Amino acid sequence: MNQQLIQKHTNYGSRLYALDMARLIAMIMMIQGHTMYTMVDHQFIDVQSFPWSWWNFLRGLTAPIFLFVSGAVHVFAMKRSQSGSISKETLKKRLHWIAIIFICGYLLVFPASRLFDLPYLDTSIWRQFLQFNILQLTPFTLLFVLALSYITHSVKALGIISGISALIIFISTPYIQNIDVFAFLPETFGAMISYKHGSLFPIFPFSGFMLSGVAFGAWLQSLHQEKRSVFFDKYVFLLSIIVIGIALIAMYWTNLWMPIPVHNDAMMTNPAFMFVRIGIILFLFGICQRFVNLFDSYKHHFVFFSSKSLQIYVIHLILLYGIPWFSSIGRTFQHSQSLIAGAGLAVLIILLTLGLVKAEDQIKQRSPKAYRYIRNTLGLLLLYALLV
Repeated sequence: MNQQLIQKHTNYGSRLYALDMARLIAMIMMIQGHTMYTMVDHQFIDVQSFPWSWWNFLRGLTAPIFLFVSGAVHVFAMKRSQSGSISKETLKKRLHWIAIIFICGYLLVFPASRLFDLPYLDTSIWRQFLQFNILQLTPFTLLFVLALSYITHSVKALGIISGISALIIFISTPYIQNIDVFAFLPETFGAMISYKHGSLFPIFPFSGFMLSGVAFGAWLQSLHQEKRSVFFDKYVFLLSIIVIGIALIAMYWTNLWMPIPVHNDAMMTNPAFMFVRIGIILFLFGICQRFVNLFDSYKHHFVFFSSKSLQIYVIHLILLYGIPWFSSIGRTFQHSQSLIAGAGLAVLIILLTLGLVKAEDQIKQRSPKAYRYIRNTLGLLLLYALLV
């Protein structure tokens, strides 16, 4: 039986399809969460009571799943020479990708209709623009991971340093969040590390999830391909239960003596709870592996949509909230729908987003000239909107 499983995974090559599927699930969870929370009248959604408390808890897993998987995938994507160094070409490509995420993140929340209006914006508008959310956190953390990849000359060293860095971030989080960092830091830097002014995904604790993913990916890469297959098929569930169990005990213990910021709850700051989330992520990997084993012919879909996570994120935000120059349903009909209508809209946004991502890829593959024309036209329209 084990030999059959090993053979099945060996045919896949070295790609970890369970991670692709997990990231796709996180993206779909994110879209439905954003749509339901934005569109449904909040008299129907009480996150303090069941079942909405569980729904809200699951929503809180989407970013950690995405970040953890992104960290693990980075290890396999970052090719090294025999000497352990990373080529300048690889560094250039990674920096280019980081720049794209950075630009997209801030353009989506651009605070004015024109560049010339920026000097006249109110302080509260700037504060909202500088909030650190997933498309701001991701490029900064990726840049740190890239720097670690460059200065280390082995995957093992990268994994060890990343794991230690994640642990430092998690342990520091309750102390950092208990300090009014805005009393001595500019808004730009304070928003990067603190929840206090509205940031949803500050570096403390969320960068720790990507760095934990890097450590996990480094450990996976150290295993022979056959052993990786056996781990995902037989031992990932056991590891997840052990991690969750130890973390829950540690969470109770740390709540007794660690500072808990008054403006936030323990689940967003307690270091042990971060490992509860990691344990759940590992459990999800096991479920995804079972699905991949059963539905082998669908694995290429997981790979495709998982690799389009940035496009999925940007497109669903535009469909739901619009852009600085044009509004959409998330602003026009905010908190006005029934549960059924909200669920229907969530399904619609998911299907439209995935469909548009697929359509974009088809145009790019079948008509590169048309794709470049559309891309350049949209770029010029954006420049015109920013200037005129």
